[in-house]
Amino acid sequence: MGTSRRGFLRQAGGWGLGLTAAHLSAGLGWGQAETEPIGVVLGSDVHLVSDEPLSPVSFRAFVADVNENLPHARYALLLGDLVNAARPADLTLWAGLQGELRPTVYGVPGNHDFGARACGG
Repeated sequence: MGTSRRGFLRQAGGWGLGLTAAHLSAGLGWGQAETEPIGVVLGSDVHLVSDEPLSPVSFRAFVADVNENLPHARYALLLGDLVNAARPADLTLWAGLQGELRPTVYGVPGNHDFGARACGG
């Protein structure tokens, strides 16, 4: 049995757009004891909407927090529902804002990222 995206974030210590910095060990090679820490930031359920002026405010605060306070973070894993309805303008907004994050961004699409039919509309 799997866990839901929100359940995973709850277990990892993140809530909504709350931050969780996880330090993973990446081996430098087979049989080597030395490791290099990798900072990973987790976020979820951004739900950007291009025609709502306040929509990007919390995400921009998230970006500023990550960029200023997590200098060793190498990756940002954003889990599902990056936009609210997958309209072209929403996707354009997402593309611009995610580019402001300093760590390399990996977005995992959720049901809202596939359009109205996928989210019951």
